[in-house]
Amino acid sequence: MNGWSPRVWILGLLAASTTTVPALAQGKPPATKPAPAVAAAPAAAGLSLKEAKYAAIVAWLGTNPKAADRAEGLGEAADLAAEIGKWGEAKGHAEAYGKEFADGERSGEMKLMIGKALANLPGRAADAKKAFADAFEAAGDDVNAAVAATSELAELLVGMDDKDGAEQALHTLSERFAQVRGLKEFVQQKRAEIAEIGVEPKPIDVTAFDGKPLKLSALKGKVVLIDFWATWCGPCIAELPNVIAAYKKYHGQGFEIVGISLDQDEQKLKDFLASHDMPWPQFFDGKGWQNEVGQLYGVQSIPKTYLLDRDGKVRRVGLRGEALGREVQKLLAQKAGAAK
Repeated sequence: MNGWSPRVWILGLLAASTTTVPALAQGKPPATKPAPAVAAAPAAAGLSLKEAKYAAIVAWLGTNPKAADRAEGLGEAADLAAEIGKWGEAKGHAEAYGKEFADGERSGEMKLMIGKALANLPGRAADAKKAFADAFEAAGDDVNAAVAATSELAELLVGMDDKDGAEQALHTLSERFAQVRGLKEFVQQKRAEIAEIGVEPKPIDVTAFDGKPLKLSALKGKVVLIDFWATWCGPCIAELPNVIAAYKKYHGQGFEIVGISLDQDEQKLKDFLASHDMPWPQFFDGKGWQNEVGQLYGVQSIPKTYLLDRDGKVRRVGLRGEALGREVQKLLAQKAGAAK
């Protein structure tokens, strides 16, 4: 194999404070092959773990154009660039993968990555729409790839206030894979979420877990996330770091969260809140799935979220991951009355 693997570069960069050859000695190839220059690899100081890994892989890609595991390196670079918000670079790596490894095992994922990157670049929504459509067509009989592409396309179209287009994308998916078990229910759920976009949410006027009044209408003028969750819900806990990060970053700009806990054990909820950085109000009535607000909203699975704009209308349903922060930022930039 020519050069070092991206994993060796990562280990070397993270272990070193500089990018000299001696600092990476353990990853040095046999003496018969001179070590490639590493001057292009930036120092790890001041970088997060993901940033350091990304920098190492990018440097390795630059000096190892013929490496046997170059496809793996390009895929990892695209993933990490997306995770740290370098969408232009994520697009570049994904495009390089498609050009060099058109039949690679991650070619479909990289087509989808190009769409995601374009969706996150200013003024590229129309290009993202085409990229997601291309990814759907390239999926062929792979229902998982087709669902992923359709979900991304529908999300993009909803964000562009094209609910009809999102509906059509879901219809096309259901027509192509009509015999796939569970797909009908998935499409119905997505359609129900789309139908809620742009409408006034059901009123919430309750007493919060801390004994204070909690009235949703009092929060108009702010961007609000209604978050249905529970301490026993694994996906909810996995999503919690994203929710906390969004709150910390945007609360000072007018972002609020209303938590609706579907817990039954009051002490467990109390202990959980005490050990986690969740200062926003919570509603708890101990009824689990029969929670008063949960019943009002027809919640049948969690996590379930509703993101409201400054006018108090639902703009997104079911947002997760880093997409939450991006959409919050977008809505905070809009003045009340600006949303369609």
